[in-house]
Amino acid sequence: MMLGTRNGLPFKPTHSWGGVHNFYNHWKYRAKLASNTNDISMGDPVNADFNNDGDIDHTGIITEFTNGHFFLTQHTTDRKDAPLSTWYSNGYKVYAWKMSTAKRTPND
Repeated sequence: MMLGTRNGLPFKPTHSWGGVHNFYNHWKYRAKLASNTNDISMGDPVNADFNNDGDIDHTGIITEFTNGHFFLTQHTTDRKDAPLSTWYSNGYKVYAWKMSTAKRTPND
């Protein structure tokens, strides 16, 4: 599957990047979304829709909370403890999953 080009070259996403929307679909039936950043905890996964088109583009994990700010660690452009606020300031649609509410199955 090729999704387009990057830097003028054909671009095919990595398996982890290509499967991020499946990750989102899995959790939407098993956990609750944080209603605001006050509900986020360490270890919670966060999805981003970069284009606001309903297709989830990326996932990071909350790995740091310092001075009232959350930071996430992510792959693709490897980053450790990057500010979550950057996703909001870039206008991304952000979905933070509260793992404390996760169910074993969708019917739990």
